[in-house]
Amino acid sequence: MVPTNPAQFLLGTNHGIIINFVSSKATKLIGPRIYRNDFEMVAEVMCISFSSESTFFLAGFSNGYISLYEISNIQPLLILEPAEQAKQSLLRVFFAPSNPTLFYAIHSYGLLLAWDLAKSKKPESMDDLNLKDGSEVTTAELWQYVAISSNSYTNLLAIGFSNGEVHLHELSKLSTDRDSRKRNKSLSNAIKVFMDI
Repeated sequence: MVPTNPAQFLLGTNHGIIINFVSSKATKLIGPRIYRNDFEMVAEVMCISFSSESTFFLAGFSNGYISLYEISNIQPLLILEPAEQAKQSLLRVFFAPSNPTLFYAIHSYGLLLAWDLAKSKKPESMDDLNLKDGSEVTTAELWQYVAISSNSYTNLLAIGFSNGEVHLHELSKLSTDRDSRKRNKSLSNAIKVFMDI
């Protein structure tokens, strides 16, 4: 669902195309009908995640690549190429709830990457969850835990595995004070820096 229009949806296909549609003809479609990518080989769209700025979204693909789109553009603004060991199917991508330039990507074989587009087009960190017995990640969910007493929040990630186990990971603990929020660049400003390079 598109955050700015609850009647509008994006649907990823196994041919790497993202289809944009509305559930009612009375609702105006924002953006093109189809979003494309420029991969040499077809890669299935595995996941889509919108930023807090609502006009940007990430698409994760079966080849490990991540594309950043602006809802009104048919082509991606950025294509983020994974490191060699991360060229495996993505399960989910998540924008951090309180930092518009930070997002996480988790691969089905247990690789967790953190990207900060205010700093680089490369992953900031890469963690291997060391899966055993051929287990795969089957589901993952990100949320923010706010500790009012300490004026901080923590991004938590719950990961479900094919063997039935569930793990909880603390991704980052950050201050919620006014100065730290000011330091977080907007995603649109971070993208402009890459476009000017």
